Amino acid sequence: MRILSSFIITTSLFTGMVCATEELLVYKISPECIESISINESSFKGYWNISIELTASEGLNLNSITQKNLGRKFVVVDARENDIGFPSATLKAPLSKNFRMAGFDSIDKAQSAKKQILNNTGACGFAPNKLINKD
Repeated sequence: MRILSSFIITTSLFTGMVCATEELLVYKISPECIESISINESSFKGYWNISIELTASEGLNLNSITQKNLGRKFVVVDARENDIGFPSATLKAPLSKNFRMAGFDSIDKAQSAKKQILNNTGACGFAPNKLINKD
């Protein structure tokens, strides 16, 4: 049985204030570490998810780092560290080999993010800690 880790972002339901500049845990993703990637309609009408299955070794890496960083802000970027249009989230549970990015408000945005992930090759993993400007 697979454990599906997920973090759901629905910016319209987000409560609290976030500074424009904050320290984020930045995860770079690329085709080199992806076994499968698909887009599904969310159970929340009008929202779309990207479901990702990583290689076994990358899944262990993701789980190890996220386990140690619960409560921190987390963002997924492409392998070149470009924004894929997905907002940051607070890690509430460790992520693993199977996870989903939920809360894209249109299928076009989800397809664009998927295409960007698949077209930017490079190493997967965590970028060094840094401050990222999120508008």
